[in-house]
Amino acid sequence: KEWGNIVKKAKFSSPILPQMEFSDFLRQQRSSSMTSAEEQLVSEQLETGGWILRFPKLNAVIVRPQWLADVLRSLVSFNVKCENGKMLEKDIKTRWEKNLNIPSNFHSQLFGILQQFQVCFPNPNKAEEWLIPFLFSEEKPKEVVGIWEMINNPDRVILGREYSLPFLPAGVFGRLFIPLIENISKAFFAWKNGLFLTVENSQSQQESFLLLELGSRIISKEESNAKEETTMPTILIQATGPESSSLILKVDAEIKQFFFHWFPSLRLDIRLTVTKGNEIVFLNWDDIFSECQQKESIIVNGEFDVSRSELFPEHFQT
Repeated sequence: KEWGNIVKKAKFSSPILPQMEFSDFLRQQRSSSMTSAEEQLVSEQLETGGWILRFPKLNAVIVRPQWLADVLRSLVSFNVKCENGKMLEKDIKTRWEKNLNIPSNFHSQLFGILQQFQVCFPNPNKAEEWLIPFLFSEEKPKEVVGIWEMINNPDRVILGREYSLPFLPAGVFGRLFIPLIENISKAFFAWKNGLFLTVENSQSQQESFLLLELGSRIISKEESNAKEETTMPTILIQATGPESSSLILKVDAEIKQFFFHWFPSLRLDIRLTVTKGNEIVFLNWDDIFSECQQKESIIVNGEFDVSRSELFPEHFQT
């Protein structure tokens, strides 16, 4: 009851900006007669009950979560020009000040909160510009289509991984997008359901490319032991170029780390893919992952015709 009154007081004392500094929040706790364990329990209960949202690293506590929901909603529904999910910081700040009465001294913290919710991200290639994955274009950029058609010739081998999931969590691409460009390459094109990265070797100046796309996979009745065919959402990554093998492994590690961190209970079924021209081979393995990579290497080194699957009949599907 005591903490409920404190939160109510904070709401009414600051109707425009229902926020208090985290350090003040802690001082309020320590001035009470509760033990440290009780203070922690009360804080967790207030947050679980929807009274507050705590952001210790940003020194902020939002005492009316619905207000923050309104801010998030306004960001992805701005009635302003937004080209391919890119928005200038000054336009966002102007909107906040005019429409939501958010003072300028809170803008920095609010951007930090939005990043924590992974709603928007600073553009690594352009200062004072933010990327909003929710507003990315539905269409694959023409530059990506042109590059991929040019490099996908009949003699080139393209390595890949396909990740099947029971369901695709809302906003998953927006969350996965940023670690890939931060840790793999800042030379990228992005759209609603895909990402294209260019990685240049600093010594040889040769380029490798990675294409990531969201899609779906048909699961047969025999495979799923169900009465009818079903579909599963998928994430497909494909890489080509001199650094394709290492590029695939790096992106694969980022994807696994991402799902382990955000969705630890979500199962990922992984298939290796090898594409050459119009032929694509899926490696469904029963043995260990390293053995599948050895088989993948056999194909890459030209010791196996990807149009045939007799080499490993129990693992290949074309």
